[in-house]
Amino acid sequence: MAGFVAYFATFFFFGFEPRYLFNMVNLDAYARPPDYAPFNPNSADLGNPSLGVGDCSQVKPDSPIDWMWDQDAKYDLRNIFVKCVNGRWEPAIEWADCDIERNISSVTDYPTCYSTEAHKCA
Repeated sequence: MAGFVAYFATFFFFGFEPRYLFNMVNLDAYARPPDYAPFNPNSADLGNPSLGVGDCSQVKPDSPIDWMWDQDAKYDLRNIFVKCVNGRWEPAIEWADCDIERNISSVTDYPTCYSTEAHKCA
């Protein structure tokens, strides 16, 4: 039981709300950016230039996120796990604050918070 709690606590430190972890693998992933793109809640594309800023109602999901390998480790999932609401992009779930001081991965050289890299740390 303690290992299960530690797993959820570690994810929480990396910005993932525990209540969404069970279903996160089923979330639709949209438009991976060409490189790391930091989340920007004040931007119409949430900081992901691949999403675009026009009407999003006709945009289809991309391939699922790869949680096992490093293929998707460089992405900030806050601007990939999104949904279209009234023609505008919004985060699909709520995110916690990142509570990790050293937030750069030694494997990918990208931030660990809000990424699939957090799964490897948990």
